[in-house]
Amino acid sequence: NAIQSHSIEEHVIIEPNEEVYQRLLEFAETAPHKVIPIKGRWQDVVPQLEDESFDGIFFDGSPFDDRELHYRQFQFGRHAHRLLKPQGVYTYCNLCSMGVLKSHYDDWRELFDETQRPGLEDCGFREMSHEVMAVQPPEGDEKYPHQEAMIPIVTR
Repeated sequence: NAIQSHSIEEHVIIEPNEEVYQRLLEFAETAPHKVIPIKGRWQDVVPQLEDESFDGIFFDGSPFDDRELHYRQFQFGRHAHRLLKPQGVYTYCNLCSMGVLKSHYDDWRELFDETQRPGLEDCGFREMSHEVMAVQPPEGDEKYPHQEAMIPIVTR
C-alpha cells in the first residue's frame, strides 16, 4: 500500500508463499496502479529479469536460516545493482538483522557505516545514505525492541 500511494507506473511483486500470493492477486485487482504479481522465490525469478529495468527496488526477503540473517540484502543487492536504471534507488527492510546489530552500536550512522556500507559497496553501489524513522514494534517484540528503524537509501 505504501508503494502504491506514490505516482508509479507499475509495481512488480515477487512472492514465494502460496497463501500470501493469493492475497497478492486480490490486491492486484484493486490497487490504484498496475501490479505485476510473480510467483516464486526471488533467487529463481530475479536472474531472469532485464538489466536496468527498474526505477526503484524495495527488498524485504526472509532469510532461510541464521547464516543469511545479516547478508540477504547484499545477496539481493548484486541483482538490484544490475536491475536498476541509472539513478535508480534500492532500499531494504532487514529488521531482524538490525534489531540484533543495533544493540552493538551507539548510533545508526555507525551501524550503517560499519555493517551496511561495505556490503553495498561490494554490490557495486557508491552513492548511499540512510534515514531513521520512528516505529512502534508490537509490545514485547524480542526480535525488534527498538523505537526507531534505519532506512537505507542506495542509488545506482
